Amino acid sequence: MEKALFGFLGVAWIAFVFFIMDKSNRNRIRDFIFSKGGGVIKITWAPLGDWLFKEWHFKYKGTVCYHVVYVDCLGAQHDAYCRLAFWTDIYFTKDVVM
Repeated sequence: MEKALFGFLGVAWIAFVFFIMDKSNRNRIRDFIFSKGGGVIKITWAPLGDWLFKEWHFKYKGTVCYHVVYVDCLGAQHDAYCRLAFWTDIYFTKDVVM
């Protein structure tokens, strides 16, 4: 019984940490776009990113990818993939003006 309880608590803790990291990453992306004078329309987690049919590059290892739709300071709408990790800056791997 104790093993099951510790297992459940371990899984619950991991889920909580991932939830906090996801919230933090979304806030970092939002703050980055706001600092450039833009606005966020939508941010969604993209586990496969934009490299699904492309060659995998090792420079993306350990990063999390989000699909971001935002408006820049000039009012143009962008459809972009954003990569970031806890220890790296935010960078867009694909940014298309719509």
